[in-house]
Amino acid sequence: MAYAAIVILALLWLPALYVTAILITSLLLMPFIVDFVARRHYPDLERRKGGSLPGSLVNSLVALPLYILAWVILLPVWLFAPFGIAVSILLNAWLNQRLFMYDALSEHASAAELKDERHAGGGWLFALSCLLGLLHFIPVVNFLAPVYMGLAFSHHGLSALDATRKRAAA
Repeated sequence: MAYAAIVILALLWLPALYVTAILITSLLLMPFIVDFVARRHYPDLERRKGGSLPGSLVNSLVALPLYILAWVILLPVWLFAPFGIAVSILLNAWLNQRLFMYDALSEHASAAELKDERHAGGGWLFALSCLLGLLHFIPVVNFLAPVYMGLAFSHHGLSALDATRKRAAA
């Protein structure tokens, strides 16, 4: 019985660590990451400020309870190891996409563009998010994984926004 309690606590500890790292990256580092990527790769992309720090905070406060609830509900799936890992990857991918796409686009997109671009990625964007989520399973790399994900989502989001604006102008 004591071993079961230790396993359950470890399974609850993992998402707590993950969520903390993602939140710190999302709220504190993403403005710097997006600014770095924008200045270096998209200097002509107009900043329409459709999002904000309070918007990012609200986005996080909506996503996190859903993520934690899904994690707790799906905790028994961890009894079947491959399925537990798959559920973890899918939940983390959803959280990554939800938080990082908002932050990547909030400074440059208008409110309408922000809404459209966050949902335009579809399966490809979710696959990217799953792939990036695998970085959290690699020791040592997992410490830098949220920053790398922030860079990837910033590049993807700004590139998609730039392409959308160029298509609309043509």
